[in-house]
Amino acid sequence: MMNKIAVTIRKFDYKHGNHQNPSRKILHKQILKLHRNIKKNDCIYTEYAIEKDSDKSKYHSHLLIHYNDRENLYNQLLRFIGGNSLDY
Repeated sequence: MMNKIAVTIRKFDYKHGNHQNPSRKILHKQILKLHRNIKKNDCIYTEYAIEKDSDKSKYHSHLLIHYNDRENLYNQLLRFIGGNSLDY
């Protein structure tokens, strides 16, 4: 049986010193890239939705990831969000 984790991600792109919220199209590409990176070392299934924030100008994503290898998943999520450590 596969494990599940739910993740909400709000990403920012940095262009010319300013942070900008990526478009729906760019978020879609980034999520597919994350899925491919995790899939390299594990059999996974990813369900996701991209939604507008409450102020209707920015986007965030909800992911439901079914996985087997916890270590691989957390390492790839850290790379995706650009963090240094993750408490689990």
